Amino acid sequence: MARDYESVSSVETFLNCPRAYYLSYIVQLPAKVSPAVDFGSWVHKELERFGRGEEIHPDALPFTMALKEFLEKERLRIRQVEHEFKVHLEGQIFKGVIDAICNNGVALEYKITSNPDYFRSKISYQLALYAYYLKHQNIQPVYLLFEVDRKTNSFKKLHVEYVPVSDLLIHQRLRELLTAV
Repeated sequence: MARDYESVSSVETFLNCPRAYYLSYIVQLPAKVSPAVDFGSWVHKELERFGRGEEIHPDALPFTMALKEFLEKERLRIRQVEHEFKVHLEGQIFKGVIDAICNNGVALEYKITSNPDYFRSKISYQLALYAYYLKHQNIQPVYLLFEVDRKTNSFKKLHVEYVPVSDLLIHQRLRELLTAV
């Protein structure tokens, strides 16, 4: 790996295919994305716009209304959108972006998925890195899984996941991440 810093997705790309890492992150060729990934990125951008108080596309209303209801129920207010951070681990710098930072010590991470169980079933490198960073900021990570119908891309349900991650598991996953670099 040949950059000043890495993101979790760049490390995962390298682990899956070093050539794809080279082409995507060194040569910076534009990647082909699936319609599902494209749709998820669009919803994510609309949730960002909502968090900034900007006008959103009417088709995104079911997603933003679910977020608004969650925020009201939990008495949260988004203070910052797309919070960039860096973590220094054993001479390596990892960069990440947290979707939203709220009052009351809560960070939100949005996932748009047709399979919410996928995110529940694993402690990802991303979750470990974000949990490590947030723990040092006294902030609780919360995953908001926006479930969509695979065929129609329509909003189905919001799943809220408060993710308690043990220090032992965080350090185990970060050790694996460092080994990969």
